Amino acid sequence: TTARAVLRMRASMVGGPAGNVDDLNRLLTQDTAETGRFVTLFYLSMEPSPDAGRPGRMRWVRAGHDPALVYDPATGEFMELSDGGVPLGIIGDVAYEEFTFDGMAGGQVVALGTDGIWEARNRDGEMFGKGRLRRIIRDKADRPAREIVEAVLEELWAFRRGVAAEDDVTLVVVRVTGDNPLTCPELV
Repeated sequence: TTARAVLRMRASMVGGPAGNVDDLNRLLTQDTAETGRFVTLFYLSMEPSPDAGRPGRMRWVRAGHDPALVYDPATGEFMELSDGGVPLGIIGDVAYEEFTFDGMAGGQVVALGTDGIWEARNRDGEMFGKGRLRRIIRDKADRPAREIVEAVLEELWAFRRGVAAEDDVTLVVVRVTGDNPLTCPELV
């Protein structure tokens, strides 16, 4: 909750994603450096193009969190937003880097989840895996974001067949809609 509050406050001020994460890390490290505790974060900013006929931009900073997946149904391909740095709260003087993707377009699906999804195991010890996650996203890419999340969670629970979760399961999906990306994004 501290990280969320500080980040929300910092994001309302002048500066970009990297500066916001730098400041958050400096503050968290003052409290956590000697405890062994840390926070992973994926900070994503989605910006429409000023020209409706051109692609929009995604800017991100990754601090130890698993990469975001971007599925483009126009090409049938996935891309991972994987560049990034160390978790927050470990080293106070880290300079986080901002990365960009200038190809954001209507129809794309962005999924950001915790490893509790793909590392979940069934009774036979088999892992759910990123392949299953990608298949579900591909199969449901034309559906609203909420339905994509529901489909992933439904298949995950069926896969586990009553095996207790060993880790948290968190999934955020954004489906870029419209001719002008982000005219009305669907976020769940």
